[in-house]
Amino acid sequence: MHWLLARQYSPSLARGAYGSPDYVVDVLNAVGAIKQYADTAPARIGMYGHSMGGYITLRVMVTTRDIKAGVIWAGVVASYPDLVNNWSSLPSALEWQLLWLAGVPAEPGR
Repeated sequence: MHWLLARQYSPSLARGAYGSPDYVVDVLNAVGAIKQYADTAPARIGMYGHSMGGYITLRVMVTTRDIKAGVIWAGVVASYPDLVNNWSSLPSALEWQLLWLAGVPAEPGR
């Protein structure tokens, strides 16, 4: 319910998290909507995120003081140059699965 209310009034489009503020704008709108409810405790608003959500959690927490606690679980947290130069050549999902199953080729005993 809170998220739907925030999305109704959010001007952003989901163009991606890296390099675009859209998801941060959505979260800020959601926090604003949640704070309007009488039974909300503004001093106890927290946020957690996994992977890209962890990245967004960090961006939101440095944007507003409304988020009092945050959990970043395996967040992709790096500078934009680091993301572009070092993360864009990561193995595909299939390659990750093969690495997990078979191990790194140079790894002894696998």
